Amino acid sequence: MNCRWALLCGAAVACLLPAAGSTQAAPVSWNWWTTVSTPLIADPTSSAGIIITGVAGPNSQVPPLYPTSIPTEVTLWNMKAFNTGTLGTKYNISNQPLTVQLFIQDGTTPAAATHEFDWTGQISGYVLNGSVHFTNQYVDGLGNPLANTTQSFTFPGSGNTYAVTPDIFDSPSVSGVLTSASALVDPPGTLDNGGTTNGGTTNGGTTNGGTTNGGTTNGGTTNGGDTGRTNGVPEPSTVLLSCLGLSCLGAASWRKWRARR
Repeated sequence: MNCRWALLCGAAVACLLPAAGSTQAAPVSWNWWTTVSTPLIADPTSSAGIIITGVAGPNSQVPPLYPTSIPTEVTLWNMKAFNTGTLGTKYNISNQPLTVQLFIQDGTTPAAATHEFDWTGQISGYVLNGSVHFTNQYVDGLGNPLANTTQSFTFPGSGNTYAVTPDIFDSPSVSGVLTSASALVDPPGTLDNGGTTNGGTTNGGTTNGGTTNGGTTNGGTTNGGDTGRTNGVPEPSTVLLSCLGLSCLGAASWRKWRARR
């Protein structure tokens, strides 16, 4: 009987023990919108080019239930080409500047804090009759291509961190058709963004994480060390209590076997 009580108590205590990595932040609702500072890019003759627009907002993002939100693709800017030139003429555009702003509001109330993410790009491509093909690369202040376009920000009041990565833009299209460039927003509460800052100090370690994005894989064992990991190993205390319960069951069974003899 004593062993059975020990088993039941051990199971109850194990259930009450906090699981490893339970410090993952809860997901939050957030708003976003974008603006562009270069709405018109045209060839030297102004016969053909592209019109670029931002995305008005706020646009609310409401995450699913705790504990996991998901990274979200948002539209960074829209592009539509035009051509009023001569049929059969190829109009080229090369390394024209593009400045885009993405605003993240930490919450969905009017009083929620807002942060502005900024990128400068260079648009290149051509318009030929109705055929259009444009690419963009994001650059630093000297015009050099950025090796890493991700930006992150932690709101001081809430401690919530948002990481934003613009997607590669390489878009063949046709004149007059709307084409969009997007960005991936990693909000707080996701498995990749659920610790102090993206699962560690910055992106899961010191800077993007140690060996591979933050330790062994995404910041330690899986997804941010002991923060936000899934399928981790059990707590040592849980293993100890389980072994204790199994030992008690074994001892009880052995006593019954001896009593029958």
